[in-house]
Amino acid sequence: MIKPSGFFNQKAERLKHVAGYLYKNYGSDLDKFFNRETSEIRKELLALNGVGPETADSILLYAGDKPVFVVDSYTRRLCERLQLGTELTYQKIQGFFQQELEKKFSEEELIRVYNELHALIVLLSKQYCKKKPECKKCPLRKYCYP
Repeated sequence: MIKPSGFFNQKAERLKHVAGYLYKNYGSDLDKFFNRETSEIRKELLALNGVGPETADSILLYAGDKPVFVVDSYTRRLCERLQLGTELTYQKIQGFFQQELEKKFSEEELIRVYNELHALIVLLSKQYCKKKPECKKCPLRKYCYP
């Protein structure tokens, strides 16, 4: 039922690997898998072949309803153009967003906020903040340095 997309068979194979792992170790019981500390689940996901920070955090947020901010190439590009810092590693970007948003929202609210914010960053990046930016109509143009 899993079909490849993007990077040929790579994504489909990795999804099958994760699904197989969950079946073998948790009997495909996602409640059992996700009903643990987020840091423990993340560490376990990162130990799986082909699962990096973005994939692990996407699984945590979207499948596990855990309050984890997902950093992708769109988020990195936006942060670079908004000049939010110099050494923009995954951890620093994620830490910045989580630290600022945790001050304003409860843990339950953060799940919704992280979902929505990530979707908005993707939308903004696809419409305006492309590799070759289209700044004239961008709602963030006055804050940006492309």
